[in-house]
Amino acid sequence: AVFWAVLCAMASAPAVVGATWASELQRYERERRYEVDPEFLRVPARSATRADIAHAERSYDTVLQTYRDNSREQSQRNFEERERLKHLNRAADVQLRREHKYNLINHEGRMDAIEPVKEFRGGRLHYPVSHQEHNIISNLG
Repeated sequence: AVFWAVLCAMASAPAVVGATWASELQRYERERRYEVDPEFLRVPARSATRADIAHAERSYDTVLQTYRDNSREQSQRNFEERERLKHLNRAADVQLRREHKYNLINHEGRMDAIEPVKEFRGGRLHYPVSHQEHNIISNLG
């Protein structure tokens, strides 16, 4: 199979012609004797054996539905809890957007907790109707 791959590669590669016949022979000899195709040096991929698969299966207890390694089990539980909370928070946000903005039973706003507080209401300032509403001497209003 390797021979055919090399043969096909040589057939598809453009022929490089040297300046002289001697230089062409030297190039051919160097190519055949000294240069090594990088594919020959590559380590073949390791395939999973039945022993590897069985070892991986033993790390998880199918009856208890837990990992046998306690640190792995704890990290998996923490990950699942974080993902569950993210999902529930996203679902609550979608529910708030799609449903009524107030509670139907007690008529409280459901968005009040997340809306920013409005300090300035705008409009005009209310001055006293008359200047006699406040007694300057007694300081009574």
